[in-house]
Amino acid sequence: MAEPIWSEDILRKLDIRDVYEKKDSHYFKAFAKLSQVCNNQEKIRSNSPSPSLTGIEDETRQNINNQLNEQIELLKLENESVISSLNQSTINIEKYEIKEKKMNRVNEQLESKISNLTQKINNLQEEIKEKNKTIEIINDENLINQIQNNVLNDQIKQLKNENETLIKRWMDKVKEDAEKLNDANQFLETTKNKSTNDN
Repeated sequence: MAEPIWSEDILRKLDIRDVYEKKDSHYFKAFAKLSQVCNNQEKIRSNSPSPSLTGIEDETRQNINNQLNEQIELLKLENESVISSLNQSTINIEKYEIKEKKMNRVNEQLESKISNLTQKINNLQEEIKEKNKTIEIINDENLINQIQNNVLNDQIKQLKNENETLIKRWMDKVKEDAEKLNDANQFLETTKNKSTNDN
């Protein structure tokens, strides 16, 4: 999108350069032509015949002078037109220059805004990178905690099973000891009764 604007700017500057280079050409050509006509008229006047020439020659000379005067008037009008055109071209050039300055200011403002936005985007991208790193670290820590939690749960389950086994063994031992104690008491009671009966 920047290339067409750059091309238009170059073309506009070339047009302004051409106007500057050509703005005086018509002016000088008109004056050169006017000067040539004046020189020709001066030569005709200097080479004019003596008063002894006939009236026909006077009439011819008068016609030539009239034609020259008409050409001079036409050249003056053309010169005025060239000057008017030159003035208008100068005004247009000034307008172009003012417009170009405004466009340059607008372009500078846009470039400044683009630069600021680009910097903001870069800063946001850096913030996103840092946040992504932080998220990765948190995810890693969470995974480690989950692994540790699973290990602890397995250990708790294992300890619980071992505890249940120990309790069962202890209960069996207590039951066995109680049975032995009952058997011993029963044996003593039987022995005591037998001894009493024998007496």
